[in-house]
Amino acid sequence: MLFMIVERFIDGDPIPVYRRLQREGRLLPEGLEFVDSWVGEDLKQCFQVMKTDDRQLLDNWMATWSDLVDFEVLPVIESDEAAKRVAASDPWQLSEESKQFTRQAWRELGFFYRRDDESKVWSLTGSKTGLQKLVGYLRSYCQCPSSEKIGEHDHLGPHCYFTITTSETASIGQYAIYGALADLRRLADLIETELADGVIGETLLVAKKYVDDAEYELALNVKEATFDPASLDPQLH
Repeated sequence: MLFMIVERFIDGDPIPVYRRLQREGRLLPEGLEFVDSWVGEDLKQCFQVMKTDDRQLLDNWMATWSDLVDFEVLPVIESDEAAKRVAASDPWQLSEESKQFTRQAWRELGFFYRRDDESKVWSLTGSKTGLQKLVGYLRSYCQCPSSEKIGEHDHLGPHCYFTITTSETASIGQYAIYGALADLRRLADLIETELADGVIGETLLVAKKYVDDAEYELALNVKEATFDPASLDPQLH
């Protein structure tokens, strides 16, 4: 399960929190995973996503920090899961205007993406030209000065749950393509080379060529030039 944790620093003071963080780390118990975090511009509160199947682990962790932080916990789900649930309860939930917007967003992205957590695969499906846009997104991200900051990220596509994220360690994970800018540039070159040799109907597996211990595979499904990535979005049918 995913939880959005709203942390309000006691007396609005972040200094004791960051001192402990630097000295002792996040103090996460085994089985509780840190996903991502954002801090308010006033430095008085933090918004943090955590993952665990055992709510008690989260409560234990909060107790460790309760002398410095007041907590609010909100169970959350990802955008794609929310879309599936809404679609299941109301198949007409998207207006024609919204459908058109989503179709256009997929077409501008150039490919459709889907994550399979059971097999741990990100599947990206598009024409060679469409998939080549991922190379452009990676290179454009690397050219932005703010992208050098660890944790900086950019969302891709209309559902926004696939991201490019700056990290000290290169990986393909559950939520993003991770890496330092040099790693991300290397991945862009790798994908460009793979696509140059790819043929229609082929699936190109690139994760292990990017990093040996990638958590998720990155599978590029090469389709014909006329392929419409919006055709794979179940919300649009």
